[in-house]
Amino acid sequence: MNRRDDGDQSRFAAEEPLFESTQRVQPDVATVELTETELAAKKKKKVLGYAGLTFGAAILLLLVVSSLLPKSAAPATPDPDPVVSPSLDKTELQQRIESIRSDLRQADPSKQPLLFPPLNYKLGITTNE
Repeated sequence: MNRRDDGDQSRFAAEEPLFESTQRVQPDVATVELTETELAAKKKKKVLGYAGLTFGAAILLLLVVSSLLPKSAAPATPDPDPVVSPSLDKTELQQRIESIRSDLRQADPSKQPLLFPPLNYKLGITTNE
């Protein structure tokens, strides 16, 4: 409320601060001196943290390098190719399946060289019947 009794609000605004100070007063922080045992424990904790980070990074690096290296090739035995194998070993059903598969591969529409059939544009949608 206005502290002046005369009602002149323009003088009131000039005399009073508009905003409070936004800076808070910080209490003085007391400097605490650590003992030698506390300093040694703090240093040991920091060294252990760095050692753990280094060990983790080394493990991660080994995993990445091992995944990038090619796998050692074991002596591979040649697998018999089912297409090359003689047809005498196949039953009648297996021979039929192979012939149907080859027909299906030949009938792939994406590999057909034929053009689309011609369109008859004279056909109308409506009929006059």
